[in-house]
Amino acid sequence: MSKNTPEVPIENDKKNEVAKYLVVKIESLGKIPPEKINIRVPLSLLTTGVKLATFIPSAIQEKINQNLKDKGIPFNMEMLQNKESIGLFLKTLKDFRVDIESEKDNIKIFCE
Repeated sequence: MSKNTPEVPIENDKKNEVAKYLVVKIESLGKIPPEKINIRVPLSLLTTGVKLATFIPSAIQEKINQNLKDKGIPFNMEMLQNKESIGLFLKTLKDFRVDIESEKDNIKIFCE
């Protein structure tokens, strides 16, 4: 390739892509005309919040961890400070999907 020609990847490896948005779509069928709600939340807000979590004093983090553990939630605030954990979490969200269908509503929650 010449120096002026941009390189194009031969194949697109979607397994390594990170989800960029949390999407919530609701279609309310019980009304005429049906109402439609489409919400896209940038997951970059999550990473910004994670960065803010680093300012929580360690004594408070320990109390949060203990309270979550007491409720059966295996979570540690230190996980929020690990960039690899955050990256893995965002990659895992790529496969996240919830579909709820009822007589009155269709609800879809997923990441893209």
